[in-house]
Amino acid sequence: MLLQQEMRASKKVMGLEKISIIGNGDFGALLSRLLPETLELLMHDSDQSKPLPDNAKWVELPEAATADIVFIATPFEAMPELCKRLAAHVCKDTIVADLCSVKVKPAELLQRNFLGKANFVSTHPLFGPNSAPNRDAAQGKELVWSELEGGGDTEPLRALFNDLGLRVIEMNPEEHDKEMAWIHALTFFIGRALVEIDIPELQLSTGYFEKLLALRDLEKTQSYDLFTTVERHNPQAGAIRQNLMKVFTELEYAIQQPAVTSSMTESSKTDNSQEVARIRSEIDEVDDELNRLLARRSTLAKEMFVAKGGQNIYRPEREEAIIRRIISEHGGDFVPDSLEQIFRAIIKASRDQQTSLSLLQG
Repeated sequence: MLLQQEMRASKKVMGLEKISIIGNGDFGALLSRLLPETLELLMHDSDQSKPLPDNAKWVELPEAATADIVFIATPFEAMPELCKRLAAHVCKDTIVADLCSVKVKPAELLQRNFLGKANFVSTHPLFGPNSAPNRDAAQGKELVWSELEGGGDTEPLRALFNDLGLRVIEMNPEEHDKEMAWIHALTFFIGRALVEIDIPELQLSTGYFEKLLALRDLEKTQSYDLFTTVERHNPQAGAIRQNLMKVFTELEYAIQQPAVTSSMTESSKTDNSQEVARIRSEIDEVDDELNRLLARRSTLAKEMFVAKGGQNIYRPEREEAIIRRIISEHGGDFVPDSLEQIFRAIIKASRDQQTSLSLLQG
């Protein structure tokens, strides 16, 4: 009885009556169980097969938009169309909050669709059904809060999170995605690979190997929608994956090289040192030549700017053609991704140079 009275008092302070959750997947269903029973829950999802708490009911989107707080708990792929439809029904006092595992792209969608129409904030709970299956387990769990320009008054939602015992961490969308590319994108990518290679049942094991299996088993509990959201829609994730693949390639290359044994004679060690010095000297010469060629390319970029009449015209199809040609004609051991990164950086440097010239001209 005392607990119910505290909940009613909390509701009165927050001024909340109705909350809607759009998307009843793993996290949407969890959130419906974490919220106080004194609140009326409006649930919207095309799949209505999962049971709901006693204080919840299924509704259509226009009714879901009438709630004091609207949680968007769908995969990111569904958000662009959903936000467009939702924006047609929300009220000025409504608070719209996404719960997506990436933040830069959802934040852009919220600002584009709800600026001037409703209050909005981008959030990311750093927990799920596995780590926080009930209210007690959710106590002290972290939630990222990304305040957005033009988001209006979202304090009732912050108060609700505090009431649930969550630890709210303020972080802008860019900082969030940069950190989560390591925390989520890297671990999910490795975990999904471990799932896909189908490790057999083995008689032997080690503590090290058991940790690997634990990562695989955890990934099996995650939805594929979460995996694709993190990998496709975090702008920082691609670079992390490419760096990982680059390191794998370099390790494999190193493994394939002839082994250097400890039985080398002193004279052979000396000869090897001399060979290393010779190769380093040649690398320095190549680096110097590359530097001269880059300077020449910079000069040609300036000449191209003049030839275009002082216009900085970006032609993406030209860039793609250059990348394809470089990769197809490469006769060395660079992997295609590494070549692409190098030449995209060179091309971008030339574009930036032409942009600077354009600004000076203006």
